[in-house]
Amino acid sequence: MGAISYLTIYERKFKQEEFSKNKTVPLLEFIDIKNYTINTKGIDTVIKAKKALRFQDHDEIREVDILTFTRGEKESLKAKQANYKNDTVYLYGNIIYTKEDGTKLTSNRVVYRIKEKTITSQTPFVLTTDKLKVTGNSFVYNKQKGIIEALKINALIKEADKL
Repeated sequence: MGAISYLTIYERKFKQEEFSKNKTVPLLEFIDIKNYTINTKGIDTVIKAKKALRFQDHDEIREVDILTFTRGEKESLKAKQANYKNDTVYLYGNIIYTKEDGTKLTSNRVVYRIKEKTITSQTPFVLTTDKLKVTGNSFVYNKQKGIIEALKINALIKEADKL
């Protein structure tokens, strides 16, 4: 009995040491989280996620929804998974960026640089508003300036009704 207990404890310790060498064991694990960033003007950012894992050098977040308030406008960035490291969020899978004005941007891989306030993608994307639909191969969106630059695009623009 003692040998079985010793082997069980030894095996568990061995696995933990092996995982630690590979940095695969999270330091913390959170389920159904909400994180608020508050500044002098009020709530700046709300991050919701089904699961978050904190590792020594990065965070992994599952089913994430990042809600920000830029220039008085609400914006949402959703993804199946996100990795956070050094003020940069790497988003993967079914990414949907929406603005309060009805603008919607979808892609499969996006990089969000928090300090620079830029969202970039090197994968195909679709941008839609009530007046246009744009598809392209890659983009850079400067949230602060409200400017999007894209490569190899096709645009469908709805003409205003004629009088």
